[in-house]
Amino acid sequence: GLPGETGHADGTGSAALFEEPSGVALDSAGNIYVTDTGNLTIRKITPAMAVTTFAGTWGSWGFKDGPPGVAQFNVPVGLASDPAGNLYVADWQNSTIRKVSPAGVVTTLGGQPTGPDGSADGTGQGAQFNRPYGVAVDSLGRLYVADTFNDRVSEGIPVPVFTGSTTNEGGVTWTLDGLLGGVTVVAETSTNLHDWWAVQTNIAGSFPSQVQVSRPLHPAPAEEFLRAFYH
Repeated sequence: GLPGETGHADGTGSAALFEEPSGVALDSAGNIYVTDTGNLTIRKITPAMAVTTFAGTWGSWGFKDGPPGVAQFNVPVGLASDPAGNLYVADWQNSTIRKVSPAGVVTTLGGQPTGPDGSADGTGQGAQFNRPYGVAVDSLGRLYVADTFNDRVSEGIPVPVFTGSTTNEGGVTWTLDGLLGGVTVVAETSTNLHDWWAVQTNIAGSFPSQVQVSRPLHPAPAEEFLRAFYH
């Protein structure tokens, strides 16, 4: 960027332009990420000082999840990164917390962009914020949010989810992702969503790595449901 000059331009060093940058975060490869608040985007600066638009849509405010050029923010401010290379953004005007993958894909972790601002604990859209400004993430995967107009600091923890499966002659293996470090997880299976049986207990969570959960293949039910929870 250039001191005293605002705008939007990708480029190297002083050829790049920003408008009201407010938050910065660093990944393990030495890349710097910036919430370019006035341009409504997240910018990436490589160690060679090359600046690109990493997430969001320049000049287009709103609320939309998706890849670069599709996703929208509305006054992105605070920024943090985790060991897996994900970014967490305090989307101030939308009163939400957004997550940006290493590929620049934006999803919404918590808050209600189309609902009223508020103060409520919960999961996903069940949680409410009122103009969150700052975010931080610790080594175990816990996220902390400075919920500005509610005068509080909120804590969020990852929710374990099954992200894929493989089957062979001996059994079936599922991938369990999104684990909080330092705690154990129980995985269960059901064929009717009423009766549940433990597949594996005392699974050690280690943020941000994935865990493989397996069981014998036979007898294989026609339909099977999975769930995981902290023990």
